Amino acid sequence: MQQYGSAQFTNCVFYDNFAGDYGGGVRSGFECSPTLSHCTLALNEADGNGGGFSANRDDPPGNGVVSLKGCVLHANDAPAGTQVYIEPGLPSDVRITFCCVTPDGAVGPFLGSDNLFVDPLFVNVNTVPGLRLSDGSQCIDSGNTSDVPADTANVDGDASLTERVPLDAARLNRFFRDKVDRGAYESEFCKADINGDETVDGTDMSILLGAWGTCNSPCPSDLTSSNVVDGADLAILFGAWGGCDNNAAMMAGPTEEGEASNAWVGPLTPQVLAEALGFSDVAELARYLGSLDFETMQSLLEAYFGN
Repeated sequence: MQQYGSAQFTNCVFYDNFAGDYGGGVRSGFECSPTLSHCTLALNEADGNGGGFSANRDDPPGNGVVSLKGCVLHANDAPAGTQVYIEPGLPSDVRITFCCVTPDGAVGPFLGSDNLFVDPLFVNVNTVPGLRLSDGSQCIDSGNTSDVPADTANVDGDASLTERVPLDAARLNRFFRDKVDRGAYESEFCKADINGDETVDGTDMSILLGAWGTCNSPCPSDLTSSNVVDGADLAILFGAWGGCDNNAAMMAGPTEEGEASNAWVGPLTPQVLAEALGFSDVAELARYLGSLDFETMQSLLEAYFGN
């Protein structure tokens, strides 16, 4: 953006780009007022300044305000300001809040608070899907929910333009925990662990059943981000039954064979129940349960799993 731009970017990934001068990922120039909300900038490079992001001005201060909210900037490169470069004399024009920036990666004055200057601990910085945060990242659950803008583009197709953007860059639930992550992706280590106790069990199932039906964002039980809690969400929960140590399985739901992601130490698992009732896998069981009226389904599940 070189002149008079005021674009808003939400949940965007700026990855592996190159600039011969400034701003390998994004450059804000003359009288531009861009807003980047929950974006991730990684592996970008500039021959000038600002490997990830650069704010440069040819005009007096006050002719444009740049805002970065909840963004992650890591593994970018430039001679000055590997992650962020702010041209001297523009402290009132650049506001960076709740962002995560590689240590010593920012050059120049800016307004803002609640920033982290740490390694975000991506799963794998060498791939775009790997830009999700890994376990132990300080960027997890440390974002500011109010920085997520309104869903004016209706990205989830529910016709609500006033709710906050409910999906992340991978179109997964942005609000499945109390606080959002920083960056374009939610970590979602174990989204079926609705109560956050590191185990997917009957307690999570009870919470999900309690939210059955229409459930607008934020709705932790809406595992498919469809604004409806139904059999599809139940299938994901059944597929993730057990502990939360297998993060990839937690995100994927049931396997193609319908096997639970982790073995559960207990008297009954959804897979065992599926086999006992003559279903080939937990996905088929979940489809059957979803076809029942709610009271019948709830009574059946309580009979097997308890209250």
